[in-house]
Amino acid sequence: MVLQLNGSLIVNADLAKVTEFMANHPHPGKELEEGHFGFAVHSDPVEFRNIAIKALAP
Repeated sequence: MVLQLNGSLIVNADLAKVTEFMANHPHPGKELEEGHFGFAVHSDPVEFRNIAIKALAP
């Protein structure tokens, strides 16, 4: 997974290889292949515009 914000690299990791988890509990949604998603922030105001979601080939 590669995430960028305003041209700055935020995350560059293969989440399938994560073996250590916070409080020894994996994230409950890590392996989901369908469902809802959301945008989350940590206390700073944020606005989104022109959001597009594209299905990627497997």
